[in-house]
Amino acid sequence: MRNQFKLLTLLVCLLIFGNITVYANGFNQDDQKIFDNADILSDSEEEELQKLVVSTAKELKVDIIIHTTDSTFGKTTERYSNEFYDDKGFGYEYKHGSGIMLVIDTDIENREVYIDTVGLANIYIDDDEIEKILDDIIGYVSSNQYYTLCKKFISVVKPCIIEGSKESNNKEWIDDWNNGVYDSDEKVEAFKEEHFDKKAFTYLKNPFICAIIALVVSGIIVAIMSTGRKTKCTVNSATYMDKSTFKLRVKADNFTHTTTKKTKINTESSGRGSRSSGGGSSHSSSRGVSHGGGGRKF
Repeated sequence: MRNQFKLLTLLVCLLIFGNITVYANGFNQDDQKIFDNADILSDSEEEELQKLVVSTAKELKVDIIIHTTDSTFGKTTERYSNEFYDDKGFGYEYKHGSGIMLVIDTDIENREVYIDTVGLANIYIDDDEIEKILDDIIGYVSSNQYYTLCKKFISVVKPCIIEGSKESNNKEWIDDWNNGVYDSDEKVEAFKEEHFDKKAFTYLKNPFICAIIALVVSGIIVAIMSTGRKTKCTVNSATYMDKSTFKLRVKADNFTHTTTKKTKINTESSGRGSRSSGGGSSHSSSRGVSHGGGGRKF
């Protein structure tokens, strides 16, 4: 029982402090923002892009990341991009907060340039603007001018975000969001729920709720462990059966009939996501984070 109590205490501490740590992250100018996994940029180009990305992100208050890869491990570029963003915990305000990421995927199965938007970036930049950005940068791929492509991406994204932040349809939401008015305005709550899926974020900031969740989960685990220690029943239906009195004398395998089922294959596309008012279309990643954006093959 003493060991079970120690385990319970450890789980409570991990769940409480784990949640506090997870949501304390945000933009840090010293964090890596250029991930050249495909090795298509020189060291000096990476350094220059890192400086440019950090300075632009600080000005726009939107996290900016550039990632190249030559393998998505069998995933689509969109899914790979979403999971990379989520797993790295990017975001300007906090983990999974506002940000935009350029992905250059040279995997032979995909070969795609993809733009991933999260949070305010998905409000600032709608689907049409995503296509225009892709129009401006896709031509550099054929000539292997990846450094120029990345610089062009930053230069065209900047005015899109600035203009998007000034649109009258979004201004009230954006101002309240940036000023930290999370709970005082009913519209802000609706905005967060629609565009950020952050209700869970608001609740999990409360340590008392985290403690309750931790206690419930830990209690279930301890109960399961205690149940597993009990002696299992060894008596079953065959315990008192005299096997010598039961013999199968005749065995036959006769064909009777077949059954055929038909299933209609739906060939209609359901689309990639719903369009948000004032911003781009969105979808939820496998990690449950709301993402927008789009890509183009090359």
